[in-house]
Amino acid sequence: GRLALSEPVHRSPTTDLPEITGPLRIVGTGEFTYLPFRLAETLERDGHDVVVQATSRSPAHLGGAMTTKLRFEDNYDTGVPNYLYNADPADGRTTWIAHETGSGTIDEALVQALEARVVGWTS
Repeated sequence: GRLALSEPVHRSPTTDLPEITGPLRIVGTGEFTYLPFRLAETLERDGHDVVVQATSRSPAHLGGAMTTKLRFEDNYDTGVPNYLYNADPADGRTTWIAHETGSGTIDEALVQALEARVVGWTS
């Protein structure tokens, strides 16, 4: 894996999880997708409706299956724009943005566009 681990990792977020009040979208940032996916699996086993998405550094044109696009600053301070596709804030899902970077590193424009909560796995 990305961190040269050969065993599954079962770490919980270091921030408190917000209350779940309906369908949920968990967005992993960059390559940080495994732990958010594991959290989503656990929540789904507990009966919650959860989808997982990830941000991308790849710009793409809308069309076909790609209906919405958000552009924002990356949380790794590389200066490379990031994108999130098909995360329509009007779809009724609550959004959690999952990250492994420090507090305050998620672009506030993304948080506001999705009316999201930020969930961290920082050490």
